[in-house]
Amino acid sequence: MRAPWLLLLALGCRTPSGDATPDEPGPPDTSDTDTDDTVPLRDAPVDHVVVLVLDGLRLDESFGEGVSDAAGTPTSEILPELRARVLPEGTLVRHGYVTGIPITGPGHCDLVTGVRQEFGHFPTPAGAGRYRPLFPTLFEDLARVGETAPLLINGNTDHIESLNRSVYPGVTDADGGVYQLTATEEDATRPAPRDTAVLDAVKAQLAADPPRLMITNLHAIDLAGHVAEDPTSYVGRAREVDAPIAALWEWIQSEESGIADRTALVLVADHGRHRWGDEADARMDEGLEPPDYRHHGDQCGGCREIPMFLAGPGIAEGAVVEGPYTLEDVSRTIAWMLGVDQPYGTGIVMRDLFVDAPTDADRSGTYRVDASGSAVATWSWLDEGGHRSRVEVDGEAVSSAAEFAAEAPRVLQAGGTTYACWRSFAVRDATEVDWPWVGKCAARTGGAWTDLAFPLDIVSSLWEPALAVDAAGRLVVAYVDNPNSTTYSEDRAFVRVLRWSPAAGDTPAAWDYTAETGIGTAFPGVPSLVVGGDTAWVAWSESDMTASGRDNAPGRYTRHVEVARFDLGASQAPTELWRTAVSACPDGAGCVDRTPTLDTEGRGYDRMESPALTADGAALRVGWIAWDADGSYVLTASSTDDGATWGTPARLDATGGVFGHVPPRWLDGRLYWAQLGAAGEAEACRAAPDAAPTCVALGSARVASLAPTAAGARVTIDTGEGAWASQEISW
Repeated sequence: MRAPWLLLLALGCRTPSGDATPDEPGPPDTSDTDTDDTVPLRDAPVDHVVVLVLDGLRLDESFGEGVSDAAGTPTSEILPELRARVLPEGTLVRHGYVTGIPITGPGHCDLVTGVRQEFGHFPTPAGAGRYRPLFPTLFEDLARVGETAPLLINGNTDHIESLNRSVYPGVTDADGGVYQLTATEEDATRPAPRDTAVLDAVKAQLAADPPRLMITNLHAIDLAGHVAEDPTSYVGRAREVDAPIAALWEWIQSEESGIADRTALVLVADHGRHRWGDEADARMDEGLEPPDYRHHGDQCGGCREIPMFLAGPGIAEGAVVEGPYTLEDVSRTIAWMLGVDQPYGTGIVMRDLFVDAPTDADRSGTYRVDASGSAVATWSWLDEGGHRSRVEVDGEAVSSAAEFAAEAPRVLQAGGTTYACWRSFAVRDATEVDWPWVGKCAARTGGAWTDLAFPLDIVSSLWEPALAVDAAGRLVVAYVDNPNSTTYSEDRAFVRVLRWSPAAGDTPAAWDYTAETGIGTAFPGVPSLVVGGDTAWVAWSESDMTASGRDNAPGRYTRHVEVARFDLGASQAPTELWRTAVSACPDGAGCVDRTPTLDTEGRGYDRMESPALTADGAALRVGWIAWDADGSYVLTASSTDDGATWGTPARLDATGGVFGHVPPRWLDGRLYWAQLGAAGEAEACRAAPDAAPTCVALGSARVASLAPTAAGARVTIDTGEGAWASQEISW
């Protein structure tokens, strides 16, 4: 049996206080919370799941209806063997979506972890490195219950190499799956150019030693769409795997395979492709070569709609369900079929695909929380099919009931006004070109909410702004302007600052600080913000490019922290002040030489994320999460000259078990973070920069968010089987 997630060193812990807040009856009772993750939760309906990811195949060229503009023929004629020999044996989802970043790396990350999260599309010229998902993978969910059968992620692209395991605390290579590249016979490092070679490798593996879970990428489809001189060869690559996939499924179902009637098949795409229609010519303005379906990655409907089909034991045959379902739903359904829970999974089990609908509970409750003063903002799960989540402030819904998802609220209480910002997504009609995430901001004064009409039409699926007020009481918002989650350029992603001024006399309320001012950056993370006078200081994480500034090969190896100053006065000029640098960049990655940032113990780090800023008297302080070969830690650094120079970073904790998905936060001179304790129990910790940490045990193995409060902190924890709850703790 593989070892469960355990760490060897713990800080002194105390139990939560259980103080209730006015908007909730009290904290959850966690006295019976099961923190033993080493046994399966249920009998598995199947022994094996084979996932074939049809990389970049649009619904228009697979299982959709109508006519494909790429093929010039009815869609029904493109994959005739799958339609005749496979679809009658399972259930087709009519409305399957990618709600995150419609690019290969992030799409596979959503599928492998069941969580839409910040994950860039970086190649692996020198191996996976430390840039891996922050949330556990399906492979770890299986390893957690003692699974020892092979667990594989394979295909003909290196963009999935880092997805065989996460950097969740305590996870090692032994807890993950095995990455296998299907290569050419001449060069073991060169991906095979045809997907038929990958399918041959899949069959050989199933015949020799069938994995419990195999996730396979068929990359030639996407690659042909991008680079072939004849763009319609993309359709040809799809046709090329039509009969082989049908034959593979028939072999799996035969007595010869040895796994008949015990194996499920999943056919899904990681993203679609552009479907710009009449707007294609107008949108081809960034060096893209026509036709539009050669490309993908923005928030168009063609990129979001994907083929989605499942077959196997217990799944209805010859059925069609409407959905809508997402990649995260596919992931959670895979976990259910294999008999394991997916504690952090944000999807739901696709119940109507099964003859006997599963009765297990889906994720529920309050998933994430933010707090400021007496105001509490929550992201809660819904179980309403087309409406998955909502945002509330102090128990009052501020998001629209018409939205498919409303997420990631940030709240700020200043004087008599409460501000809140969040992101939302609505499923659109197939005829609409764009299906974007939208940024929302609102203000409550005197009990009534006012929409502040945030001035961006489209924001990233990861958009999460930072909020502050200036001396005049005006709202200042720092945010990442990267609607397409670009990793390939520093001139398409920006960190920006906006300011909103309420109405005064004859002057109407307005966003009065230009959105054109910003700093170009490579795949910036969620920002943090401090405002003083006419100055805003902003911190974020980002990657380096090569010296040319156009190649993202160093991206996964150079995640670091950046601090900048934005002048909110007349000049509106941003200035980059300070940055960290990783300990070393592997040979072959093309990194620019930089002096590594070492802490006061002389330690360097391989990855740095999630900075938090605060102003403490005459000093600016920043805290962030850093990874090395031994684990994840919290570091801090200080500046006494408005950020021009910074002291040597110091490590606040030595456990190596800091949760990377829970950003640290400051309050009243203390930095707060969450970590996994020695007994496998989550802890909330805090410390002043020069003091030893103190921690509180949370009564659960998992925590999703932490927000400091005057009384201590508000956290959200898993109370069992995906039921999340918010509770107040104190030290």
